[in-house]
Amino acid sequence: MDKKNEVTLFVNGERYRGWTSVSLTASLMSLARACTLSATRSSTSDNLCKGIEPGLSAQLKIGDDVVLTGYIVKNVLSYAADDISITIEIKSKTVDLEQCSIPYGKEHSWKNSSISSVIEKIAGYYGIGVISNNLGKERKSIDIEAHGPLFSGLIKIIKNNSLLVTDDGAGRLVIMSIGSATQECRKLESGKNILEGKREWDTENVFKHYVVIGQGADPNSERANPGNALKGQSNNGGMERDRWIVMSQTGSRTAAELQKRADLLMTNSIGGADKFTYKLQGWRQANGDLWEPGMKVYSNDSLLDFSGCLIVESVTYTLDQNGSTTVLSLKAPEAFTVTDLPEKEAVAGTKIKKVVAKIKNGTTFLSKAGSGKL
Repeated sequence: MDKKNEVTLFVNGERYRGWTSVSLTASLMSLARACTLSATRSSTSDNLCKGIEPGLSAQLKIGDDVVLTGYIVKNVLSYAADDISITIEIKSKTVDLEQCSIPYGKEHSWKNSSISSVIEKIAGYYGIGVISNNLGKERKSIDIEAHGPLFSGLIKIIKNNSLLVTDDGAGRLVIMSIGSATQECRKLESGKNILEGKREWDTENVFKHYVVIGQGADPNSERANPGNALKGQSNNGGMERDRWIVMSQTGSRTAAELQKRADLLMTNSIGGADKFTYKLQGWRQANGDLWEPGMKVYSNDSLLDFSGCLIVESVTYTLDQNGSTTVLSLKAPEAFTVTDLPEKEAVAGTKIKKVVAKIKNGTTFLSKAGSGKL
């Protein structure tokens, strides 16, 4: 393999090369990228695992590009006949934000704080840097559970504010708005830079009617008023079957807020139903850059009957006996557009039939319902 794409592992100042198998995956809405490296040598060679121990800090490069900074989490050594093999698993520093809790006794509730400042505070508990662009200056009250893994709490903050998250090669958390990872739209074309392509339509979570119910505020207080029932409803003209999904929103809300959520839920589920997977030769784009999650890609694919913009949801770099390839998983930008998801999600199936919401005039808005969930 040429020097530009040679995979090198650095542990305690030592370099390890000659890997025969590589698989590295980075994804949106995943806080930590992971890589598996394997190598096989003659049993008479030097100890393959010398200096490579679980728990040690590690850095991985493809050529001169740092693609992972984190920790060795697993080391498997095996032998057969005259060969000895080692398989190493490495995860980004950000894995601590997936698996760990807020340190005992540390602050986990913030008032009148920006999203970026709260995320930076949480990541700082584990010495992890944060890259955030154009998150705005809006200040909110934010609470994170003091027990259990941080992952669910962080993802909730990110989704509630229509943001995306991933990590970078330096082991930092990256918060972005949709498509902000790049201003340029990369191009994919069947017959040119695509080895294999697949398009998957899955309408299991697509509905005809999207309803969000909630309660307006009491005019004499800021609390929700059970007698002031409101709803927002969006209808999918592309769905023939009469399928309903009803979501409940806690707290006091306006009719406009409920309508916005209904619109976004419909847009999100329709966008997420169309999934693309492309296998490309090599790890780099035409300009020499590596592929990354969050990039905007323009696909012109007559074989899959599609021409339009997609967002890279995940990237997997692979090296095996067939050489180096990149697999991109992509979805429409709408698949990532979700804001302020309700804490308590839809009542589905037979339970929906029991949902009766009063509008201001006392009428009901739902007469029949289907099943399923988003």
